[in-house]
Amino acid sequence: MGGGAPSLKVLRLISCFHICNDGFVEAISKFPLLEELNLSTCKSIGGRATYEAVGKACRNLKQFVAEQDFSTYGKFGQDEAYGIATMRGLRSLKISCGELDSEAMVAIFDNCPHLESLDLLCCYNVVMDGAMRAKCVRIKMCVDHSYGDIFPNGRLII
Repeated sequence: MGGGAPSLKVLRLISCFHICNDGFVEAISKFPLLEELNLSTCKSIGGRATYEAVGKACRNLKQFVAEQDFSTYGKFGQDEAYGIATMRGLRSLKISCGELDSEAMVAIFDNCPHLESLDLLCCYNVVMDGAMRAKCVRIKMCVDHSYGDIFPNGRLII
């Protein structure tokens, strides 16, 4: 993976069970122009170091999707969120079935100043209190499926 595609802008790896972190990190460094990355249900790709490698190698990354299924609930947690926080150019983020909490989300908000779309699915430890709503004010669309609400125009109302 990655041999002849340095100008690749979109990479979607869906249910890629045979790609490991080491191989992925080696390959991702060959895609410096990557703008969109989808790692849905890739059970063997993840972790803070892997996401930090993405943030370091792909400075143009604007969209990141890390969807898990319920069989891997909890695999995505604090460490992964801090790895995502290194993806400073993100504009769109989608996370599902994660055990990250509000503190980890604050790290993402603080380090990803261009974030304008956030989609959280079954991330039950993220509490949308007043402080969290203040962090989300710049976000145009925030969908928090944990509560079943859609909050347009950066206004979270719970």
